[in-house]
Amino acid sequence: MQGAGGNEFKIYKSPLEIDCETEKRGFRSLYWKTKVYFSESGTFTLLGYKGFFESINVDLKAQKREINITANKAG
Repeated sequence: MQGAGGNEFKIYKSPLEIDCETEKRGFRSLYWKTKVYFSESGTFTLLGYKGFFESINVDLKAQKREINITANKAG
């Protein structure tokens, strides 16, 4: 794969699918399965757009094997 800066790096698709779910009060939940990708990079891998991580909160629950991503209501 080629990055935004023109550098090339390898990506690997996960062998297993993960379960995804979206929840929003007043709307029905959505569920789907997907595979994730991992990359080899000497520096970093850009995810999303500039400022993307300023708009979300990520809660990692290792023992439950869950990741909860919610909108950042501050700011």
